[in-house]
Amino acid sequence: MTFAEDVVAAESRDQTPHPDGMAAAIRRWPDLDSDIARIEGELAADPLIRPLVERRPASGSSATPDECEAVIATVAGQQASLAAARTCKARRVAADGRTAAGLRALPAP
Repeated sequence: MTFAEDVVAAESRDQTPHPDGMAAAIRRWPDLDSDIARIEGELAADPLIRPLVERRPASGSSATPDECEAVIATVAGQQASLAAARTCKARRVAADGRTAAGLRALPAP
């Protein structure tokens, strides 16, 4: 995936069986469909968070194509370094992963 100021480009090396599903997953990953202005407004309403929003406007959030994967990554990240958690997750996908929207993903819960 390549990110530019106003474009996110993704390239598949293989024939993707479900390109529409893959496009939806790719849009969801960097949270492209969020209403950033609304989120900023809600966060800036809190006086403690407002300075952070003002320092980094329109930063959005980084999502994931799969909610279960987000939970696993969060728990693993609390138990080990981020690099170790990433390595563990990659090994799990390599051993037992499934295809989801044309991408390799963790096994189903």
